[in-house]
Amino acid sequence: MDLRFDGKTIIVTGGTSGIGAATCMELGASGATVIVAGRGMAKAENMVAQIVGGGGKAHAVQVDVADAVSVHVLPSKRPVVFTGWSTMRESVGHQPPRGSTISELGNR
Repeated sequence: MDLRFDGKTIIVTGGTSGIGAATCMELGASGATVIVAGRGMAKAENMVAQIVGGGGKAHAVQVDVADAVSVHVLPSKRPVVFTGWSTMRESVGHQPPRGSTISELGNR
């Protein structure tokens, strides 16, 4: 099945390695603008370079989903990137604290 995400902006937390990185690559190849979110900015920027190198669109942001403050200030770091984001994919290996998930940002 060929899924396309043209015109969609998708946040992927944990997007710098493992399943999150694979998700970022697939979404980028499927037309999405990918926001690669991870604790390490260098790793996020490397993932962005790979997506862009494959013809996709992506942006890097640094966030630690285990830190509620980090999550809540995330949109202010790159406000243009977060305007009109479509969906998110949390690919982190633990449960974030209540009130700090990326998905709750859309409910503000």
